[in-house]
Amino acid sequence: MQRMRFTSLLFLLLVCGIVSAQQTPQAALIEAEAKFRSFSSYSATMGFDMGGHRGVGKVYYQGNKYHWDYVEDLTICNGTTTMNYNRAFASISYPEAVVGPDLSADGVYGLYKFAYQFSWTDSNSVMRRMKLTPPEGSEFPPIQIGIGRKSGLIEEYIVDIRAGLRMEMMVLDFKVNPILDEKLFVIDWEFVKKVEDGLVPPIDHGHDEQAPGHDSHEGHEHEGHDHH
Repeated sequence: MQRMRFTSLLFLLLVCGIVSAQQTPQAALIEAEAKFRSFSSYSATMGFDMGGHRGVGKVYYQGNKYHWDYVEDLTICNGTTTMNYNRAFASISYPEAVVGPDLSADGVYGLYKFAYQFSWTDSNSVMRRMKLTPPEGSEFPPIQIGIGRKSGLIEEYIVDIRAGLRMEMMVLDFKVNPILDEKLFVIDWEFVKKVEDGLVPPIDHGHDEQAPGHDSHEGHEHEGHDHH
C-alpha cells in the first residue's frame, strides 16, 4: 500500500515538473503581469544602456499614477494627464496612449497581447529568458525579456530599436508596496509654463534642482519590501 502511494506521489511530482517545464513564454509573462498588477505600489532603480549611453533611473507606480525619471527625461502621470519633461532640450510634451508595444517598465508586461513569436532562450538558475520575434514585415522591434526566478517579475529587457541601436533595461533593485509620497505624482504646472515659455535652459545629463514634479527622490518612499 505504501509503495503504491509512493509511486502515485512520484508520478504526480513528475507530471507537475513536466507541466512546469512546458510553461509557454506567454503564460510566464501573463503570470508575471498578474503578480505585478497585484501590488498597490512599486518602486525600482533601473539601469539602462541606450546605444552606449548608460545611466540609472527611478520608477514609481501607484494605481494608475506613475513617475519615471531617467537622466534627461522625467515623465509624470497624475492619473489623468501624462507630462514629459526633457531636460536636454528643455521641452514639454504630453504623450498619448501607445498604439503599438509599450516598452516602458510596466508596459512590457503586456507584450503577450501582440503578434510576436515567443520562444525560450538562454535561461539559467537565476533568470528565465524569452525572445520575442516580430512577424515578417512588422514594424515591431525584436525584444528579449528576463523574468527573475525568485521574484517572478521582469528584471531585464532588451529592445533592438533599429539596426545598430539597442536599448537595455535592468532592474537593479525594487520595493513592493512601499508607501509613496503623493508629491511624486503631482505636476508642477507653474514650472511647466516656464519651460514652455523658454525660461528654463537645457541641461546636459543632469538633474535640475526644480522639475515639474518634486525636487528630490529622497524621502518620498518608505517601508515596503526590499529586493536584490
